[in-house]
Amino acid sequence: FNGGYRSALDRAIPLLLRHDLPFTLFIDAEQVEAGNPQFMSWDDIRKLARNPGVTIALTATPLPRSGETLDDPTAMIRTHLNRAIDAIRNNLGTVPSVFAYPFADYSDIYRQAVAQAGFTAAFTHESGPAYAGLDLLSLPRFTLSENYDDLDRFRM
Repeated sequence: FNGGYRSALDRAIPLLLRHDLPFTLFIDAEQVEAGNPQFMSWDDIRKLARNPGVTIALTATPLPRSGETLDDPTAMIRTHLNRAIDAIRNNLGTVPSVFAYPFADYSDIYRQAVAQAGFTAAFTHESGPAYAGLDLLSLPRFTLSENYDDLDRFRM
């Protein structure tokens, strides 16, 4: 689940937990820290993290943010990644090893910042299969949301 939206906690996650199906929750720590009501709280995330089949990972708010420019995109990305990693460490006592690039923000600069932050794997928004030899910091994923969430697409 990308973002840590409350709707996932209210709808899909209880079904997965009930059936012992593992999943990864990519949280947007900045939104959680801001107390955005559309997102899960740290208490919600801590409860989920206690389940053995739940992996807590990181995503980010798309760049640039309000009041910021991309004069130094590498420094800005690193700053946001470090803040988010610190928030997870402070609230969960762990450091995430997996990242999901926000929307279309994947770039060589972003990939380099993710690598320097110590992530072992990262997912882009490119659809496609995974295969041996694929760059672990540029993994594809299939989106199942909004216009892409019907059962036929899931079967495909």
